This record gives sequence, structure tokens and C-alpha cells, in this order.
Amino acid sequence: IVSNIIMLEKQLGLKNKKHKLFYFGDIDYEGISIWNTLNEKRHIIPAVTFYSKLLEKLAAQGKENQKENVGALENFIDYFSNEEGNKIKMLLKQRYYYPQEGLRKDEIGEIWRKFDGI
Repeated sequence: IVSNIIMLEKQLGLKNKKHKLFYFGDIDYEGISIWNTLNEKRHIIPAVTFYSKLLEKLAAQGKENQKENVGALENFIDYFSNEEGNKIKMLLKQRYYYPQEGLRKDEIGEIWRKFDGI
């Protein structure tokens, strides 16, 4: 994903057209670092509406071997409310995470239909 993001507009025929890119991945250190790296190459907004719904679920334990990227985490949580940002930081420090698969297909469809770009 990261190495090919610079080709996205060309691949989708979006050259010279105004558009926004959104990212939705796991809420773990690796997923957040991927978003941050992508965001450094292209302005990519975390799909907060999807993440907010994911934060309503139970977090999973694991991911003990991932390394925290403090800058990436701070950049990421800037898009969230203070409450959600603090929840994300606390859970990651305790080695919990949210896989994007925590949202069912029907939930993703419902969120997408109402998605307002935030």
C-alpha cells in the first residue's frame, strides 16, 4: 500500500480531480504507523466514523511485539475526540487492539451509507 500510494490517482483516473482519501485499518501500533506513513506521502484522513463504531466493541488482547511510534499515534488521535483519543492510547499501552474485522459487513455498509467524510 505505502509504496504504491503515489500511483493511486493515476490508477483510478483521478488526476486533476478534487478528492479525499480515507484510511480504515486496525487500531494497533502497526495500523497507525501505516496510516502515518501513507499520510506523509498523500494527505489521508482516518475514517473516524468507522473507527468510532469499532471503539464501541470489545478490544482484543495481543500485539505484544509491536513498537509504539509516538509521533504517528499523536498524529492519528488528533482526528478523534479527547475521550476517544485517550481510550485509544490507554488500550494500546495495555496491549489491546481493535482489528478492522471487528466491524461486520452489514455495519460497514450502514456506516458507509451515512458516511459524511469524517
